[in-house]
Amino acid sequence: MKKLIICHSETRVDPLKIRASGFLLAFAAFLGAALVGALPCALGQEFTGSISGLVTDPTGAVVADVAITVTDLRRNVHFKTLSNEQGFYLVSQLPPSLYRVSAEKSGFRRFVLDSFPLSTQQKAAVNITLELGAVTESVQVTATAQLIETNTAALGTVTENKKITDLPLNGRNIHTLVLLTPGVLGWLPTGGVGESYEAAGRYLVNGGRESSTAVRLDGVAVDMTSYIPGLTNYSAVPSVEGVEEFRIQTNSFSAEYGRTGGGLVTMVTKSGTNQLRGTLYEFLRNSRLDSNNFFANAAGRRLGSFKRNEFGANASGPVLFPRLYDGRNRSFFFASYEGRRVRSGATIMNSLPTELERQGDFSQTLNSAGQVRVVYNPFSTAPDPGRPGQFRRDPFPGNRIPSSLFDPVAANAQKYYPQPNAPGLPFTRQQNFVLLGTAKDRNDRGTLKVDHNLSSNERLFFRYTILNWTIAQPEAWPPAPNPGCPDPYCYDFYQRQQNAALDYTNTLSPSAVLNLRYGFGRGILDRASRYLGFRPSSLGLPAYIEQGADLLVFPQFGIEEITPPGLQHHWNFRNSSNVHDFAGSLTKVTGRHSVKAGAEMRLHYINHMQAPWQAIFNFTRAGTQGPDPRVPSATAGVAYASFLLGVGASGNVVNGIRPAMSNRYWGFYIQDDWKVSPKLTLNLGLRWDVETGANERYNRLSVFDPTVRSPLSDLVGMELYGGYLFPDKGLGRRNNVETEWKKLNPRVGIAYELTPRTAIRAGYGIFYGPPAYASAFPGRMFNATTPWVTSLDGVTPYRLLRDPFPDGINFPEGSKNGLLAAISSGVSNSPYPPTMKTMYNQQWNLTIQRALARDLAFEIAYAGNKGTHLPLSWQINQLRPELIKPENDLLSTVPNPFFGIIPSGTLGQPRVQRGQLLRPFPQYPSVELSRPGWGNSNYHALQLKLERRFAAGTSAMVSYNFSKLISDGGDNVWASAGFRDFYCRACDRSLSVYDQKHRLVANFTYELPFGRAKRVGTNWSRVTDLVLGQWQVNGIIIVGSARPLQFGVIQNTSFSFGGGQRPDSTGKSADLPKSERSLARWFDTAQFVLPQPYTFGNVGRLHPTLRADRFENIDLSLFKNLRIRERAQFQLRAEAFNLLNHPVFGDPNTTVGHINFGRVLSQANSPRQVQFGLRLTF
Repeated sequence: MKKLIICHSETRVDPLKIRASGFLLAFAAFLGAALVGALPCALGQEFTGSISGLVTDPTGAVVADVAITVTDLRRNVHFKTLSNEQGFYLVSQLPPSLYRVSAEKSGFRRFVLDSFPLSTQQKAAVNITLELGAVTESVQVTATAQLIETNTAALGTVTENKKITDLPLNGRNIHTLVLLTPGVLGWLPTGGVGESYEAAGRYLVNGGRESSTAVRLDGVAVDMTSYIPGLTNYSAVPSVEGVEEFRIQTNSFSAEYGRTGGGLVTMVTKSGTNQLRGTLYEFLRNSRLDSNNFFANAAGRRLGSFKRNEFGANASGPVLFPRLYDGRNRSFFFASYEGRRVRSGATIMNSLPTELERQGDFSQTLNSAGQVRVVYNPFSTAPDPGRPGQFRRDPFPGNRIPSSLFDPVAANAQKYYPQPNAPGLPFTRQQNFVLLGTAKDRNDRGTLKVDHNLSSNERLFFRYTILNWTIAQPEAWPPAPNPGCPDPYCYDFYQRQQNAALDYTNTLSPSAVLNLRYGFGRGILDRASRYLGFRPSSLGLPAYIEQGADLLVFPQFGIEEITPPGLQHHWNFRNSSNVHDFAGSLTKVTGRHSVKAGAEMRLHYINHMQAPWQAIFNFTRAGTQGPDPRVPSATAGVAYASFLLGVGASGNVVNGIRPAMSNRYWGFYIQDDWKVSPKLTLNLGLRWDVETGANERYNRLSVFDPTVRSPLSDLVGMELYGGYLFPDKGLGRRNNVETEWKKLNPRVGIAYELTPRTAIRAGYGIFYGPPAYASAFPGRMFNATTPWVTSLDGVTPYRLLRDPFPDGINFPEGSKNGLLAAISSGVSNSPYPPTMKTMYNQQWNLTIQRALARDLAFEIAYAGNKGTHLPLSWQINQLRPELIKPENDLLSTVPNPFFGIIPSGTLGQPRVQRGQLLRPFPQYPSVELSRPGWGNSNYHALQLKLERRFAAGTSAMVSYNFSKLISDGGDNVWASAGFRDFYCRACDRSLSVYDQKHRLVANFTYELPFGRAKRVGTNWSRVTDLVLGQWQVNGIIIVGSARPLQFGVIQNTSFSFGGGQRPDSTGKSADLPKSERSLARWFDTAQFVLPQPYTFGNVGRLHPTLRADRFENIDLSLFKNLRIRERAQFQLRAEAFNLLNHPVFGDPNTTVGHINFGRVLSQANSPRQVQFGLRLTF
């Protein structure tokens, strides 16, 4: 048997018939056409692989004009080319499959390499040495799996089909496979990956920003621009049974790929072959076999009912129409359907007011220490004669509120509360209502793919994937129907995800391959309260609150420490995100250079509606705390008492539009993989990204310019700055930001084959991610907000719940008022274009790979990532730090210079706090810039990986990640810790909310060596084999650190008019020894105190040492395989998720002053769940 050297190399074609100058001219014309839209090509982001190599004779001299044939053994399709004058050959655009490589030339023996496996995006090199002899003689070589990468610097992992279908994946979500790769973390350490079009990408790759990973299915984009700035939506979650291979690249990959904030996921749909194949399967789960939640078990609550049934079928093969068409070797199909039906018993646990509290009697209302919480009368608020500039309040006699003081709206709203049915927690009586409800879940998904060979040089495929998903949340409060049903229940959810691909490949000549591709993605989400149409005026609110409403629903109340009635309004939502993706690439080889060039165009469209009408009223303990109403205390103030009195903390009513946004993206690249020597390869690439800002179909968008002089200046005699710009007034364009033209992405990689079993690789690249400015930014003048002015001085009640907006309601005014638009409202969700830069990552790695045995490889890597221009939100209307002093009398009210000019809101009143007039933009209650690119991050990781490729019935991978992620606030939209002081950006530099110091992941599939055709039991009888043989065990083990804790305070007393506040540390460690740590006291709470007024607190954004509970989990499955006939197998499965039923506790309460401060009250992971499955393959 001839020894064969096999290594990876990048795609190559032979330049026999295309001259270099002609190619460059053609490529220049191609790019120019794409730029102006004449040629809607998109970047050729390949999911296929290639086989290339060098042909030599026994002396090492190159051999030209050798006929190379690569045969897809599953489809009997042949791909042919010739080696060029340098001895190189290339066959590209090969789908994952099993191949035969043969080489022939007169005077040499025929070379045959059998059963060569090619995976997704694999650039495999087969170097061929021809022996002298007759062509009728042959040299036969058997291929083995390639273990080390010798021609690329990219980091990543490939998951083959057997692992995809055999590993125990809880929820059977294909995206969960990303978590098996070192450097990839879920957005929650304890969770997997969701499958909704908002959550399918909620993970981060090697320190990149969460939800910014690029995802490809059959080469077309799955990721879409989100309606939420800085996030990404996803248009496909294909069935596990329908994916041939799954690959994730995590660092320093080719210039072919862009618009990603960290990684690249590539999935390949299965294709048909010349054999008819199929699968039938069903998976069943029942709560009778599951374990109970730790806290529910401790409280004696039984496990809610849960029934899950997942079933499906798929078939593939040649397209055959008897007597009409025989598609063998030419046309193939794959079709799949999967359904899921779930009935889950939800344990509804609420904190309801007691019967005494509903009557206004708070004499039995206690804090967690058993002390009475005194309720102070907010209407008694008066200046404290002994403390100038301060106030005091009187307590209610007997801690009881007279019913005559009840706000009529609160009195009517509390009628929707059911009675408590449980004693609740000691003293506080929280969690005193428990109910088992049932959520109904229906999910249907399908895929159809057709491959067709037009000729020996032309190939075409079409694929369509769809998912329909409905969820009905349970009724939470009796008697049903109850419009006061609380959050997050009593709403219906519908989602549809669609993705399609059309791909054409033409081997123009042995030296040129053209690929053109079109993709379409759509995600639709429609959810709404079951009680749309409820009239808030029926509670006693004034009828004017319903004027101009797009929809009506029960008002949204927020009551600190108590479950409020009414669903949060953000659940009323309708969105459609769409992307059209055009792609093209051309490949060429010249000498030792393999050059690939391509271009891309994507059209993004968003049609969005979320809570176009809102009425929100929030209540805190501050409304009834005292005796100093500005000083929070554990023994003073009750939020429900504030609610009964109608004394609010904040609120608003919103009347909005349903915007229709769009933007365009172009990408161009050239990638040169230079084989400097047989052992050294350089990867040199350059990518150019161009993306427009977002525009709105009817020009209903705005930006905020803080530098423009305000027309109010001349009216009030103050020098004021800041105002809105519009496409037709001041902005001068339809897009919210100007097109960015300078986003160049250089990529450099080096791979060196130190020995035939050892490779050293290094890479560096810049990767621009999806920009935040591509999302929806209508502005307050299109989503008109009327603020509830609850107090002018922060302590004395002003507008009560019974009549919250006596000055009238603001309605969408559009752009007619120019710079003075939305002057009654604070600035929110408004971009300032010069600050909205596209985020980018600088990635680098140094990697050593070593093949330890035939099927075993070890890898050690250092991976780094520097994130720049990460988007965040920032309040720029904060007082300067030197002004934040009690002697400046910031909280006293003074005559308002804007009275009579600004029509409503805080600044529409006769008096205003002095501090408001000292703010940088005193004409606005707040000025929060949306997604300025001011965030930064740094990530460094040591990564180890030991992998055994599947052989002899066994595959396994163990990886370890030791890392540190630091950021200053640009972590993500949903998980980022809030800022503290606008004037001290450096003060927010800390560990990231996603930092996970240690993470160990292992996965394996193991066919036990017992049974017929096995090492043990070859001659067993059928009965013995039926009982003892053909068993298989599979598993996933994950152990990881918890994320760091972030601390806050019950009430912001910084009086900074826009800044945040955190607690003070005593300077002593708050870590507790393991022997002292408990669920009731996770850390030493005595080491955190409320900060002094007029200060920001000294605790950092994330605590450097305190963390939640670490994550430990084992998922295990056991299979019994029954061979029915030669090509048919029946499989019985038993799967256990969280096999050891190890609870991972949720984060402790970290709000200083809260009644549960320091306590752990939840379980973050799911208890043990058991699933059985049946699977028939033929």
